[in-house]
Amino acid sequence: LTKENVDEVNKLNKYLDFLHDKLRLRTKLKGTLWHALKYSVGFWQVLWDEEEQEIDVNICDPYDLYWDPIATSPDEAKYCILAVRRNVEDLEHDPKYQVDDMKGDQLLAASSMKSRLLQAEKGMRSFNEDKGSKTVIVREHWYWETQEVEKEGEEGKKEKTKEKKLMICAIAGNKVIRKPEDSGLDRFPFFKLASD
Repeated sequence: LTKENVDEVNKLNKYLDFLHDKLRLRTKLKGTLWHALKYSVGFWQVLWDEEEQEIDVNICDPYDLYWDPIATSPDEAKYCILAVRRNVEDLEHDPKYQVDDMKGDQLLAASSMKSRLLQAEKGMRSFNEDKGSKTVIVREHWYWETQEVEKEGEEGKKEKTKEKKLMICAIAGNKVIRKPEDSGLDRFPFFKLASD
């Protein structure tokens, strides 16, 4: 161990503490642990935020995340769907989505079980009073697609090869609001936190 290594470690430690506070990871970890204790599993969605030039961490309710039912682990999944309730006004201001005259669907959640849990926790009265804001269930579909790509091979010859790409598209109110596009990721952006 040298003095330079110790200085590097101290700088890195300060940076990680800064990110921990800025991203509110303590609160997000508590929320994910709560899901893990309540449902035996919790998930984080970790993405890269181009604007901020840093990671973005979101808590995913296990009832909002639908995995390929044939897969025995996330690594084997061919697709997964994240279905969350979003404010229509927020969707209209987000450049990723093409929302035209979207009407709210007034669903509590995509999952009927989660809807019942929310009704039991909050009561229908508190949900029905909020009719001023339009909300809709947005289903982000993350799926693997194999595409043929031309690459230059030996001696300058073009060869067709198959590449696996992780695609994303979004659907709300039975309309595609985000057309399929390459996510640029090499794995699903969901990370599991088991309760044990």
